[in-house]
Amino acid sequence: MGYLPTITSLNPEGIYFVRERTSTSAAFILLKLTKWKYLILGRTWHISDEVGGGGQRQLLSFYELIKELRDKRKLYTKCWGLTLNKKDFSALLNGEVFPGSHLDVGFSEDSWWDDLTDINHGYPIAESYEQWYGKSFIKAQEIIKWKLAER
Repeated sequence: MGYLPTITSLNPEGIYFVRERTSTSAAFILLKLTKWKYLILGRTWHISDEVGGGGQRQLLSFYELIKELRDKRKLYTKCWGLTLNKKDFSALLNGEVFPGSHLDVGFSEDSWWDDLTDINHGYPIAESYEQWYGKSFIKAQEIIKWKLAER
């Protein structure tokens, strides 16, 4: 949630939720400010059940950030998802490649970030989540649901 003021004030052209295609599914946020200017928000989250108490709170915070962006319709329409293999994910996160190389040519949007918020599996495509994202993704949704119930 700490990134919400930054995202709101920068009003980026695009907000990309980038996920690593591994069992721990590390993720970060990439902001497209202009065609040639990007900002990588350095915090990573693990979208899986391989987290401790702190990671559980972080999962909840990530979920709440997406929900807040959804409430701010103007920003939500700028949100996109991207899933990369471990090598490409690391190179992008560490600034070793230009972000546009993954986004400008042949970009294939992945809605994993939006699907994560479907913790009650109400979307018609929910039955495919495990096949698409793995069991750990489903367990991450359960952790979010559990943390919300604790309140």
